[in-house]
Amino acid sequence: MYWFYEIKNNLNNKKYVGLTSNIKRREIRHFTDLRTQRHHNSFLQEEFNLFGREAFIFSVLDCCDCDSAIASEKEIAWIAKEDSFHNGYNQNPGGLGGHTCASNGGSHLLQTDIYSINSVLEFASRPGAVLADIFGVTATTISRIKKGESRYLYSCEYKNFPLEKRKEIFQDFCKATGFLIKKANKTILLSQRKLSVFQAECVFANDEYGRIIPLNRLARYFGVQSYVLSSILSHKGYQDCFYSYQEKTKDEKDEMASFLREEEQKHSRIAGTSLRSTNHNISEKKV
Repeated sequence: MYWFYEIKNNLNNKKYVGLTSNIKRREIRHFTDLRTQRHHNSFLQEEFNLFGREAFIFSVLDCCDCDSAIASEKEIAWIAKEDSFHNGYNQNPGGLGGHTCASNGGSHLLQTDIYSINSVLEFASRPGAVLADIFGVTATTISRIKKGESRYLYSCEYKNFPLEKRKEIFQDFCKATGFLIKKANKTILLSQRKLSVFQAECVFANDEYGRIIPLNRLARYFGVQSYVLSSILSHKGYQDCFYSYQEKTKDEKDEMASFLREEEQKHSRIAGTSLRSTNHNISEKKV
């Protein structure tokens, strides 16, 4: 006799569907492993830790007196019916060898998540590690989605969207998760930087407001070579500062522009005083 069962999270309706020949022992084993932090399913374990035991219900879906091959086919059908592989906790589609085959490593990913992942793969370079961190999966999971080895149908749906729709998905994802800043931060070595975040953002403000201060003079103010500022404006460095600057409000950008004007006036006064002092000394020597 085989039983088909589910563990359902009543708070988000995600499910885990399983097959067993001893239903009572299987229920006890699941919740014992979850309570002792050793459950084989990392996604179910993570949400059990988050929501607590009271959020999860164990129930029998069906039973049959059949051989293992038929039971295996029925398990596949139940997992598909409950959508627990694509939008639940199951890490494989079930069936013979289902619990020993490679896990998809991202069974908690939703349809919209797959759209977002595909948009980042399309419009950003080498984003795998950052995507893995954001979605709590492995880089292998992202790679399998990219290759069409996982969530193929959702990826096909995404690729059939018009270009503008795909760009919109990417932009919405970046805005919601801060992906671009996270990606930029992933590759920078802060200890080797010559400018602070505020100084780098001022470089972008100076450019946007019509070069309030000539670039070579601004470089002197900040104590760096001109090429450092040129590389910032050509996005060869400090990309995270560019993205953080883009997030500034108009008032915040106006305030930076005011700071730059004050700096220019201050340095002009200092330079003027120095020039007058030099001229005075020259006059005295001539006398």
